[in-house]
Amino acid sequence: MKVRTAEQALKYVQASVLWIQTVDYLRTLPFEIKYVWPFRRSSIKQVFLMARYSLIFDLLLILMFVRLADMSAMGCHTLLGFVSVLTFLSVVCVETFLFLRVYFVSSSRFPNVIRSYLVLHFIIVDLGKVLMTVFLAILLKDNAYNDPASGKHVHCFRLAKPFPYVDHLFTGVFPMIAPISSMLILGTCWLGLKRGRRLDSNNLISIFFQDGTLYFFCLSGISIINIAVNFAHTPRYNYLLPGAQSVFHSIMCTRTILRLRETADIQVVIGEGALTGIPRARTVLFKNK
Repeated sequence: MKVRTAEQALKYVQASVLWIQTVDYLRTLPFEIKYVWPFRRSSIKQVFLMARYSLIFDLLLILMFVRLADMSAMGCHTLLGFVSVLTFLSVVCVETFLFLRVYFVSSSRFPNVIRSYLVLHFIIVDLGKVLMTVFLAILLKDNAYNDPASGKHVHCFRLAKPFPYVDHLFTGVFPMIAPISSMLILGTCWLGLKRGRRLDSNNLISIFFQDGTLYFFCLSGISIINIAVNFAHTPRYNYLLPGAQSVFHSIMCTRTILRLRETADIQVVIGEGALTGIPRARTVLFKNK
């Protein structure tokens, strides 16, 4: 009964996440076509598109994990590991884009020592996060689950742990998201204090500061919920919210960038670009044709 309850909860959560992602994509696609597609290829544009579209593969794999039947234990283990690694790589990709946004805009304000520390901090934390996820994917073995009522094979869901508490490695990945979010919000606050002396609804720094704060509280909150769920329930619930984590990372990232670009264009048209003190190209991070 507990297995079936966890299975139903996972299906409901993934269906909700898929609905949110679809609605957000359709609402923001016109802005992406206008503000991203016309510009020539660059590393920043590639990272943006990866953060935007890697979620399609994440959710497809998660749906495969939930829905596919007649899969061997080795197939379950392989799929579980691949889903875990790809989900967190997509999160790292989004964090990379947001980090570059803060780094490039702040390059004329942050001392070199601080900027070097931010780069080192970002690399160490994200490398540790990916390594922990890979380690978990190797250690966990997922067995096929048979429905006690019908005796028929359902899908991968029951964990076989090589040693106690190995499933908490999965839980340990989520607290590692908080340092990156904290670093980004501190950088945003610094920029807000240095450049945001005059804030209004059309000011780029105002948008930069507001979205950065919302990003921090939203994603830190999801991380805390993930940790609480993983400690309070059985390991079967470990897969309940990681998909939501990656989806909201991508949504917050893309909406922030598109909103900045839209605001930059509006201010240039009405002659307010000088208010922010930030060159337009440095703000949006895309190169013209």
